[in-house]
Amino acid sequence: MDLRFNTSLAEGYKSGSQIARVLTEDWLARNMYCPICGEVSIRRAKPNAPVKDYVCEHCKSQYELKSKRSDSESFQATFAFSVWRFW
Repeated sequence: MDLRFNTSLAEGYKSGSQIARVLTEDWLARNMYCPICGEVSIRRAKPNAPVKDYVCEHCKSQYELKSKRSDSESFQATFAFSVWRFW
């Protein structure tokens, strides 16, 4: 698992929330596995799909990516990945 963001993707963005979105979406697509079935990768859902950002092709679990700003001393921004399974 690569714990670094591909910061080149943030070039051209000025909004902190858009930078966070672009970086975390890319990182998750490259590094996340399905916590339900263990499939080694999940795919991005179609843009603007309601209530899902990623889907496991194997078990069809759906996931939504959430980001949260934090003023923590150790991190300028903390990203919380919320995982929900939709039945």
